[in-house]
Amino acid sequence: MSPSRDSNSDETKKEKNVIRGSRTDRCPGAHSLHQAADGYVGRLRFPGGLVQPENWETIHQLAAEHGDSHFHLTSRGNVQIRGIKDPLAFSNAVSQARLVPSKAHDRLRNIIASPFSTQLWEVVAKFDAALLANDEIVGLPGRILFGFDSGEGDILSQKPDFGMMHFEYGSLLILGGELTRVAIDRVQDSNEILLAAAVKWQQERAQLWRVHEHDSFSQHTIDFLVDTYNLTMLDQHDMPALSQEQSQKRRVGWFDNEHGSVTLGFASAFGQYDATIAQILAAIGAPTTVTPWASVIVHDVSESVAEAIVKVLAPMGMIFDEQSPWLSLSACTGLPGCTQALSNVRHDAAAYAQQQTQVEGLVHFSGCQRRCGHPLDTHTEFLAISDAEYEVSTR
Repeated sequence: MSPSRDSNSDETKKEKNVIRGSRTDRCPGAHSLHQAADGYVGRLRFPGGLVQPENWETIHQLAAEHGDSHFHLTSRGNVQIRGIKDPLAFSNAVSQARLVPSKAHDRLRNIIASPFSTQLWEVVAKFDAALLANDEIVGLPGRILFGFDSGEGDILSQKPDFGMMHFEYGSLLILGGELTRVAIDRVQDSNEILLAAAVKWQQERAQLWRVHEHDSFSQHTIDFLVDTYNLTMLDQHDMPALSQEQSQKRRVGWFDNEHGSVTLGFASAFGQYDATIAQILAAIGAPTTVTPWASVIVHDVSESVAEAIVKVLAPMGMIFDEQSPWLSLSACTGLPGCTQALSNVRHDAAAYAQQQTQVEGLVHFSGCQRRCGHPLDTHTEFLAISDAEYEVSTR
């Protein structure tokens, strides 16, 4: 593995423009699968990342019987199954489990929420119901992202296209990955407002995927929403102060709750988990959240159950230590699973993780210029330009 040329060269800039000009929305769904080098890829969407015990049993079955015996967590808080040989059998199994309430809305149900804020579960459920009842947004790309932030800024850091940041007095609108000054009080229907913005995006986006790609959409949509729904714009000095701490690193470990129970967070290298983990989570019987940081949160278990979970999962490679270097390291699928990749990036990233000298902060290995799964915060990128040869830059 060796670094190579300057990422700011004219040749590299031309390559970036070519990639951007040939965009294809390859985001899979539970029924619209993507064909990769290692088989078909299916993606299961759980609004807010909330996965119940019975869902884990289904995930285990899908991964073990139809996939590569693993499940993978994505940056949109989804569960992905790779290596599917028979897409029809997979689709039928998903239908039998009733994981997809509407095929037409399947790929756009990318809804993330602050994973430790259980009070948002009802908020997300109501928004999901409103989304499923709205046919005007059908056709939005699979990369669209809705987000609900408890006020910590964790979901805002993921730059959702549409979302809300919740406070005691109400909410502030998130649009195009930015926190706006548009205030929505508790009396107003925030779901109607969010979906009105999403419908407007579907009508105006042309071939664009994400709201931030449009130069003027956010501003004229803010004007439209304020006028239509009689919304208030906060003064800048009334805006909440948000932490500037890096929010991409996964929160793992042991967290004591006020009422005596425990919440656990754990992760796995590259967000890839053996199907057996799903079976164990089903047996635990507690509600869980899969996060945009490819980690799993187990909510509200007793201390004795939490201790048993750690004793079982830690020897299986699950990470509970927030100081683990693996939490700062990510990589796309790479070879041999992806035909676009130029190198086996996960093998190379694992070799990098064993080095004594590493750069500080987040590190991402990309197999090609699509940069799938890259962190949104500042990070060091290893971009493959040939087998085991990388262009290194800060992004």
